[in-house]
Amino acid sequence: MPFSKWLVMTLKSYATVLFTLIALFAFSPLARAADATAPSAPSVPNTPSTPSTAGGGQAIAAIVNDDVISVRDLQNRLDLVMATSNIGNTPEARQKITPEVLRMLIDERLKRQEATRLNITVTPQDMEQGLSDIGQQLNIPAGKIPEYLQARGAAMPALLSQLESEIAWIKAIGKLASDRSSISEEEVAEEIKRLELTAGGNEYHMAEIFLPIEDDAGEAQAMDLANRIVNESRSGASFAQLARSFSQSSSAEEGGDLGWVRQGQLGPRLDAVMQNMRNGEISPPIRTETGVYILQLTERRTAPGIGLGPTAVRLSQMTLPLAVPATQAQVDEQLLKARDLRGTVSDCAAFSARGKEIGASMSGDLGRIDLDKLPPQIRQIIAPLSVGQVSEPTRTADGVVVLMLCERENMQVSQELRASVQRRLFEQRMSAISRQTMRDLRRTALLDIRS
Repeated sequence: MPFSKWLVMTLKSYATVLFTLIALFAFSPLARAADATAPSAPSVPNTPSTPSTAGGGQAIAAIVNDDVISVRDLQNRLDLVMATSNIGNTPEARQKITPEVLRMLIDERLKRQEATRLNITVTPQDMEQGLSDIGQQLNIPAGKIPEYLQARGAAMPALLSQLESEIAWIKAIGKLASDRSSISEEEVAEEIKRLELTAGGNEYHMAEIFLPIEDDAGEAQAMDLANRIVNESRSGASFAQLARSFSQSSSAEEGGDLGWVRQGQLGPRLDAVMQNMRNGEISPPIRTETGVYILQLTERRTAPGIGLGPTAVRLSQMTLPLAVPATQAQVDEQLLKARDLRGTVSDCAAFSARGKEIGASMSGDLGRIDLDKLPPQIRQIIAPLSVGQVSEPTRTADGVVVLMLCERENMQVSQELRASVQRRLFEQRMSAISRQTMRDLRRTALLDIRS
């Protein structure tokens, strides 16, 4: 996918993410618990209670490198959160969500600073598009957003500040990733081949919530939040809404929905959990190298093939007989003969002729066969073969069998599938670059949280 196209799509869809992020706990039981008896949110060290003041007299909540976050900034953002959620606007509720909101502001400052370093510009058109999309989420015209916020005790500048920061960040990541953003045809083809290899196995409709962990100090906070999310979702809270509010994955804008995934797509640790989940189940927090995942399994099914219609293959078979019972030496001898075929024949005519030369029984053309109707273990042997390629030998009750792929039909992959695979690979790459860049910025930042 060209970066310019991704940028347009990302900017257009960003408002959905923004609106739910600024709400934090919006529309979930976490919100109702914020001013009741729910556990306190993970805290930022030295959360401002009696903050010091800047030279101009404004109280300081935090300093990010040389950039000041004033207590007024923090209070304005808290007002925005309260206005866009169903959290009761009480002192207790504000205190509980203050650490989360302050972390959000710190990250925004880091993003702005990086965008400034890269000479990124957010245009009026970018802002207009973002506000238009936010208006659609609120079911009001963009021009009515200030009135909407004012009626709920919030001001427009806080929303504009966050919108500008996130648009600048999207553009900054695009610039940083410009030399790494291209997905090659080879990568797409490899992913499509992998999908074909898993056809006939299990396929899982999954959703995820991802909480990154940058350091040891952040692990306890992330795990605490993850456990709270799991408890709330298992108690009936919308997993999709929680994903939109908390997940730091690119899937957040889709409510964490990953679509149908197969073994190997999510990595070993997530795969192991996914395969043992029941429909509708929500996993416990899963610690990985980059952070904490929470998975939801909606449904499982048998993975279909990826061709347009049935995939027909024409196969030729060669069976090297074995005595019954066969000694290991006899088996090894026939396996060696079978493997030697891979370097000596290049088409099915030569393959059949070679079989006659060595006296292989039950050999010859098997005709055209629907690939999807073959047993899964045979399909996995055939699927990766190129035309004219010989398979690895397989021991059977009749002897040692090798297959050659003579023809493959109807394996043209649809443009829609190819584009979908390319888009997913691209989004994964951009998301990884974004997370890594953010980790680097946090690690090198000079932070002063005032108390």
